Amino acid sequence: MRLIAPMLATAGTLPDNTDRPWSFEMKYDGCRMLASVGGCEPVLWTRAMNVVTPQIPRSPKL
Repeated sequence: MRLIAPMLATAGTLPDNTDRPWSFEMKYDGCRMLASVGGCEPVLWTRAMNVVTPQIPRSPKL
């Protein structure tokens, strides 16, 4: 299995049509994880490569 590094926020330039000298992007979900779904069971990792699968509750089957 090959792990792919997550995308991280980077500094950029503001659009010319703004009157604010700053900008931001909301992160609504509260967590950023990597997922592997190619094996028997899915596995979830944090950016620091800590496995967090057991801490995430399973959703009921629909």
